[in-house]
Amino acid sequence: MEELLTQAITARDLERAIVDTTVPEKEVVYPTDSRLLEAGRRKLVLLGKRYGIALRQSYEREGPKSRRRAGGYAHAKQYKRMKRILRR
Repeated sequence: MEELLTQAITARDLERAIVDTTVPEKEVVYPTDSRLLEAGRRKLVLLGKRYGIALRQSYEREGPKSRRRAGGYAHAKQYKRMKRILRR
């Protein structure tokens, strides 16, 4: 049995090693304009509540809805419609 192992690998084979350093891709979510705007809106509302600033509107319902619409337009490559939604 030992004879088979010594014949399979020689000392020369062990001089250089080939290492596969391939890194698999991960599902990375990049921030979009609509997501950043929604996060900023949410933080501003929280800061307003913390410091007692009365807001007329917080866009609590409008923000997430427009974010979803902008994401749909971006997915369909309808960038003019997406920009119109983001300007609101």
